[in-house]
Amino acid sequence: SEQFNGELLVNGQLQDVFTIQDEITGKIVDALHVRLASAGRAALVRGVRTRDAVAYDLYLRARRATYELTLADVQRAITLFEQALARDSTFAEAWVALADAYTFLAQFGNLTPAEVAIRWRRAAERGIELDSSNGYAYALRGSVRSVYDWDWDGAWRDMRRAVALSPASADVALNYAQFLNLVNEPESS
Repeated sequence: SEQFNGELLVNGQLQDVFTIQDEITGKIVDALHVRLASAGRAALVRGVRTRDAVAYDLYLRARRATYELTLADVQRAITLFEQALARDSTFAEAWVALADAYTFLAQFGNLTPAEVAIRWRRAAERGIELDSSNGYAYALRGSVRSVYDWDWDGAWRDMRRAVALSPASADVALNYAQFLNLVNEPESS
């Protein structure tokens, strides 16, 4: 029920939106009296890990387009993610979201399965390289390993790592459940 009373303007300039988000996130965590290890708290307030407002805007527009679930929208999302990454190639969350978009393109796109696999894998692995604590990146790599490579051991390792890193993620849970179905172990956990 509180209001944010931080300074939006500093010397007549709008403050960095990411700084504002970090301050609000910190206040929410404090207000809820959430007890986290320092690494967990740092993960909550780190945001999307880009400081480029244009890249962030492109990322948000691409995320929305991805879930319109039409071929044209997923292709537009991929273009927007690529534009965001051209501005900030270290934007891990954008790499992971790009890999996610390729999962949809694999289902109804116009690329060959080999082309989709190469792009999907490259984006997921770059996301892991930039942020090894992103569970969804591991789930996406595990999916590409199982569906395209039939690398069951690699897929199992990635899926287990994904669940360990992000146990509350619906995206990770969905990918893991699909994987368990694929390997005919739907009752596993």
